[in-house]
Order: sequence, then C-alpha cells, then structure tokens
Amino acid sequence: MNKKLKVSFVILSALLIFLLLYKTFYTEGSNEDADVAKEVSTETNDTSIGTMLGLTDNTAVSHFNETFHLENGGSFKPTIDLYNKDIKNNKFRLLFILDYKSADVIYNSKTKSYIDLELKPNETKKLNITVPDLPDGIHDFIIFSIRRPDDLLTKDKYFPPGHFNLFKRATLVVGNSQSTEKVNYTQVNTINNNADISPILTKKPTGDISKALTLIHKETLSEPLWLNFSNKKANKYSVLVFENNKKLAYKNFLEANEDGVVSLPLNLNSTNKQNIFAAVIENPYSIRENLNKSNNNIDWFINTANRVTSR
Repeated sequence: MNKKLKVSFVILSALLIFLLLYKTFYTEGSNEDADVAKEVSTETNDTSIGTMLGLTDNTAVSHFNETFHLENGGSFKPTIDLYNKDIKNNKFRLLFILDYKSADVIYNSKTKSYIDLELKPNETKKLNITVPDLPDGIHDFIIFSIRRPDDLLTKDKYFPPGHFNLFKRATLVVGNSQSTEKVNYTQVNTINNNADISPILTKKPTGDISKALTLIHKETLSEPLWLNFSNKKANKYSVLVFENNKKLAYKNFLEANEDGVVSLPLNLNSTNKQNIFAAVIENPYSIRENLNKSNNNIDWFINTANRVTSR
C-alpha cells in the first residue's frame, strides 16, 4: 500500500469511528412539519431538521452510555445534551422516569418533576441534573423529550412518533447489588395478525394503523380507549401513559408470549384540551450492556405513540 492510500485509509477509519461514537451518544428524531417547507441553513447547507438527545456521565461503563455504575451509591449526576437541529425556535419538556414512576430531579438547585426549556435554531443546551438518594440495586432511568408539549392538534392528522417524542434509556447499577424492584406481569393475548405497528390509540382493538386516533372529541372521552402495539416475539413490557405531557396517568407491566398485536384497554378519565402521550418500554429492568462491557442480545427499545389531543 503506497503512502497516499495509507493516509486515506487512516482518515476514513477515523471518520467511521467518529460517526459510531456520535450515534451512541445521542438518540435522534425528526421535527419536520408537514406544513413547513424545507429551508436551507445558511451555516451548514443542511436541509434535515430534528432533535437530538444525549446522556453522559463519567460513571458510564463505556462510550455507549447505556449502563452507569455508581460504585459508591448515592446520587446520579449526569449531563443531558439537547440539540434543536431546526430552522426555528422550539419548546421542549423533559420528563423523568425512575423505575417506571415519575421522578423528581434537582436542576439549578431546585427540585423538578419536569423541565421546560426553549432552544433557538441549531442551539445545544447542556443540563446538569441530579437524581438523588438512589438505593443499591439496578434501576431503569428514562428521559422523555417532548417537543412543543402544550401545542394541541387542530386537525385530524397523524404525526409519527419521532415527530414530537424522543427518549434516552439507561441502566443505573448502584453499588454491587443486582436486585431490582419486584414486578408482577399480567399475561396478555394478541390479535392473530402480522401487523407491525407503532403504538396507536383507537376506539376498538385493532392492528390497523389507519384507525389511529389523533383528535379525541369530548363525546369520546367517557368511552374506553385501546392502546395497540406489535409483539414479534416473547417480550415483557412496561406501558406508561401521560396526560398533558407531564402527569403519569397509567402504568402497567405486561407479558405477551405470541406474535401479534397487543390491545390494552385504557380508562383514563381524561379531560379535554390536553395531549395524551403513551410509551411502551421493552423488557423492564433488563441490562443490555453489562458492567464488563459485553452486550446482551435483548430488545430494549421504547416505542411511543403518535400525538393524540383530546378536545
């Protein structure tokens, strides 16, 4: 290999490593509004718009930032990176979940159940938070980023999950204990079809994404809703539903042993003029990245529903 080829190879290798690391730090979603034309950034000539969410701390066992080992116990003090890769200002709400319950964090010396902030075009915000007083054991920690959280839908229009919602999931291993909160799972049946759908709210059990609700009118609020999502192999789930994009209104742990669509009845007693946000978390309390940096081949994703507004 001649000198020029060697140099090119080294540069290409370095670029690939950088891209791999970059992807592990952040999860990314699209902000692109159907009613907003694409515009070209004068700084980057990049027409893509979206949001990126990252979580870092020196207790991470590797650059993947999926498992954090707090050997001496106590508090978790990570940095959150939120990037508004957009041509306009955007408001965001960060929700915090610890062990599938709403969690308070300390931010700017104040206790917060959620954090609201606004970012300018192409602005990155770093937030230093503290999750205090963690007992020894294994904990699931999730951050949801919701863009334009208080904007209600005015049209019966489907926006895909990544349009408004983004998440970052992490396992916190505190001390040397491997204990977790005890969970009782409810066995659920599936609809026998091959639909592969993101979570949707509907009036009846279905695997048909065209039946997804976007606007729920006042007369429908008193009727049970159904949350439908795909199960492709034996999986355990936690289901969380938030009202007004901040209040945890429903929680359940489920186990589905057959392929198909899980249809779960929801009785939310929702009021009108608010957004409803649903999330389905795969395999609660499972560790994807071990302390020795090896990787477990498990489903670990979080699927969220499209934006639904009750009016």
